Amino acid sequence: MEIGRGLSAIDYHELLESRRAFTGRMRALMSDIDLLLLPGIGAASPTISQMENLGSDAELFAGVTIPTAPIDNCGMPSITLPAGFTERGTPLAAQFVAGDFKEGLLLAAGHTFQQATDFHRQHPHIVAV
Repeated sequence: MEIGRGLSAIDYHELLESRRAFTGRMRALMSDIDLLLLPGIGAASPTISQMENLGSDAELFAGVTIPTAPIDNCGMPSITLPAGFTERGTPLAAQFVAGDFKEGLLLAAGHTFQQATDFHRQHPHIVAV
């Protein structure tokens, strides 16, 4: 938020134009793709202590949001579902992305994924510290 407050009107306008251009490229890409599968997070299940620093650690914030931020930014429909566990037993997620007005396909794919897997029924083992 602090960075946004420091932007000039020209800088803000340039950011909006960049966003519009990116959104246009994503729409063009998705015109030939039914679904795109991406990681749900850019870092394999950060620890609680890492997440406590999320707001002040720009590198961690970028690492965590890399797969989802571009999709959120361009407004593409997406759904993130449990998709496995790391070696230490923490959850992983998969992000399904569809083109504009393909929410029905997206939800059907998510449902099919959950019928074929049981990740959404499993829970990580929590160790008290």
